[in-house]
Amino acid sequence: MSLMFERRGNLAIVQSAHYQINFDLSTGTWHYHDRDGYGVIRNAYTKIILNNGTFLTTVDAKYRKFTTRQPSDDILGRYQQITFSHESRSRKLKINLHLKCYFDQPYLVFSVGVQNLSPKQIRLSQIDLINTSPLTQASETSGGLYLSGKPESYQLFLDTHPLYKNEISSLYKGVEVNQNHDSFPCYHGEFYHPQSKKSLSFGFLTSQKWWSSVQVGYKGQTTPDENGNLGIDDWSIYHNCENAICPSNNSVSNHSGYRGRRKNSRATEVCSESIYLNFSQDPASSFENYAHLIGKLSTLGHSFESKTSSAKIPLGSSWNLQSETSHQGFQKTSIIEKDIKRKIDFISSQKQAGYLNDVEYVQLASLPSLFANDDMSFDKEPKNNKDVKLTANDQLLAMLKNTVPELHEKGLKASLRLSPFCLLASDKSTNKADDLLLTDERQRETTLFLPGSGLEVGLLDLSQPTVGEKIRQQIQSLVDDCRIDCLYIDVLPYVQGPLKSPENFTWNNKSLTSIELYKKGLELLVSTVRSCKHEVKLIGEHSPFVLSSGFFSGHQFVSQETIGDQLWISRRDIKQTMFNFAKYLPLNQSIGNTELGAITIDEANPTNGVHLTATLAAIAGGSIMINDELDQMKPDRLEILDKLFPLSLGPAKVINLNDKTDMVSNYPQVWNLPVDKTSFDKKTHGKKLATDETWNILGIFNWQEYTDQITFGLADIGLDKSKNYLVHDFWNCQFLGTVQNRLTLMDVPPQSGRLLCIRLKQDIPQLLATDLHFSQGGADVLSVGWDEDQQTFLLVCRAPREKGDIFLHLPDDYLPTETACVGAKYTYKWQKPIHKITFSQAQQKVIQLSIRFSKTSSG
Repeated sequence: MSLMFERRGNLAIVQSAHYQINFDLSTGTWHYHDRDGYGVIRNAYTKIILNNGTFLTTVDAKYRKFTTRQPSDDILGRYQQITFSHESRSRKLKINLHLKCYFDQPYLVFSVGVQNLSPKQIRLSQIDLINTSPLTQASETSGGLYLSGKPESYQLFLDTHPLYKNEISSLYKGVEVNQNHDSFPCYHGEFYHPQSKKSLSFGFLTSQKWWSSVQVGYKGQTTPDENGNLGIDDWSIYHNCENAICPSNNSVSNHSGYRGRRKNSRATEVCSESIYLNFSQDPASSFENYAHLIGKLSTLGHSFESKTSSAKIPLGSSWNLQSETSHQGFQKTSIIEKDIKRKIDFISSQKQAGYLNDVEYVQLASLPSLFANDDMSFDKEPKNNKDVKLTANDQLLAMLKNTVPELHEKGLKASLRLSPFCLLASDKSTNKADDLLLTDERQRETTLFLPGSGLEVGLLDLSQPTVGEKIRQQIQSLVDDCRIDCLYIDVLPYVQGPLKSPENFTWNNKSLTSIELYKKGLELLVSTVRSCKHEVKLIGEHSPFVLSSGFFSGHQFVSQETIGDQLWISRRDIKQTMFNFAKYLPLNQSIGNTELGAITIDEANPTNGVHLTATLAAIAGGSIMINDELDQMKPDRLEILDKLFPLSLGPAKVINLNDKTDMVSNYPQVWNLPVDKTSFDKKTHGKKLATDETWNILGIFNWQEYTDQITFGLADIGLDKSKNYLVHDFWNCQFLGTVQNRLTLMDVPPQSGRLLCIRLKQDIPQLLATDLHFSQGGADVLSVGWDEDQQTFLLVCRAPREKGDIFLHLPDDYLPTETACVGAKYTYKWQKPIHKITFSQAQQKVIQLSIRFSKTSSG
């Protein structure tokens, strides 16, 4: 359907198949209606705050007008732009609201521009792109956000930053979120009404200049809707403009060719970022649309294009040798070079034996800041003077030069964790870097204490060429001289510093905003690694997604706590990691690869918690960072890791349980991973799946604090509800029976994870599952089939580390009569209808199994 424009008195109306915008020229407010005519956003306006505290709104204007342009095209599609202009009553300033209405799309994109019509420049403190909060001088036009139903039943999600616990919260009368405009940044958010399934999704599409945030409050002061329900009466999406200059009209009117009043129309327009608005779809579809647009606008593939073509394939997993000191940096590590070499020998021997195949990287060190020593010449020999004590940096460089070549010889890659935009406070005097750091307005030293580590750091001034050159030299040396293959870039110091509170910091180039300063650092990293001769990947840690899209080839979720000197992954952290991973999945798939983050499964963690962690890792489809001491793990825990590798090439899909409306249901309970020929990389085995069979792997989670029942329909996971399916529990090695239409799991333990395999029931002996790999026949079984003439079941699979089980489902009229096994010893147990074969003492990497059956009856 084409867009339609209409003028009815003071109303300018934009109508599409999905929404209608009514702009009231008499009040300076606008209304956003759904396709049924229900007013979702009512009496919204735009607000500008100057640096002296003066604020101007579209409500207070001496004249208003709207203009339309001819249809046009951009990277997002075909659109028509409508601009609503307001000239202030009290200041010579014009506010323009630019609406981009895309043809046949359910969303709206808009931005705000400010034009200074006076002969003196002004400074902008804040731009509220959309605001429904009450104005004292416009009480008759009080606005609000309405989803139908009472606001107390609304749910709110605000996308802040991975460091914060992004959760879905309930609203209530009196709630206030970010009322002081200093709590947190926010780039995306959703309002959702579970009963009506209605939602409003909003999010910034660009992030060129200013960090953005949102304010929410519910005081119960809105006008009731047609059903008598109130709305959210305090809602705004705004920019902190950091006192940006809005140039005077005189400063831009020279050589314009215009004279008199006409020159006002040529005043330079200071524009906000573009924002996405969608009420026409469910939350999942709306966010998928948002992620798709972010992916299109991302510079990925332009600013940071890998030399390989594997952009959509998950990066290899990593083993972190510095897990005990991951927050403290190499300077406090007790791991010495010979220990590192011993660990490298261990992982190499494991891979040669066919285990832990997905472990591609070894993280050798974690550097909390830029190097302290001023001399960064990597090609120099270590100091030979006995009287000169080697610094930690000298030790690190010597270790890298000695161990990385050995890693490469063994087919492994080296990675480092680095925070390149800061300097440890204890190292500033060594580095003589006081004049290279960010300060406050009085030029006083400003430092931060990083969460989780307590490390005090100063932030490098990325606007200074000297700083940029220093970072470039060090990155080039790490990559080209030390041959590092992957750099985990931790940007937390800058996120906690100038991005969150730009008013507390100053930098040399005052024309740059904090966002521009941050992006200058990212651009420096990208240009540096692209100029390196050795190929390297950049993985972002603590990196804001919208701000960082296009600069990193992957983003890692960091969800871990340090308790004493041991890394501990708590179930609460796993729950939050699961929430973040599910919520951001469309965005991550749109802009690049995703690393799930750090996991630990060693004996310090209880078995139930390990199964929870392993289930999440199995269904996530992203690479993981192993923070356990693999060479010291007990065989049973090491075998759990064996069961995870290789990881799937893609993530499972969240199954929405529509009957759930309580808050805990927002933590996904059911994930579905269909397994077929494309699910796993079979290069290590030299062949793909030898059967056209498909089945489903389900991750089931109970996040409650009590035993719960979880039920869902087979149609929800794409199965035929009229057919019979076999269900097997992976961790418990238990056949759960045959199901049709719906599956109900009774008594699921609290805070636990289960991994199920569902296969279509056949009338011949068939593979039910294995305990060799979480795919239960995908990556572990090389070939499987039934020889009808010989009445024989045939299977070829990889060998287990210690022992492993194969589970067959037998129809009532089949009896096993003869078994042959090559490559391992075996035992069997037949308990109708399950025939279990247990392999042990494998003599080779591949086991061949054949079982002949006799049919006891014809039907």
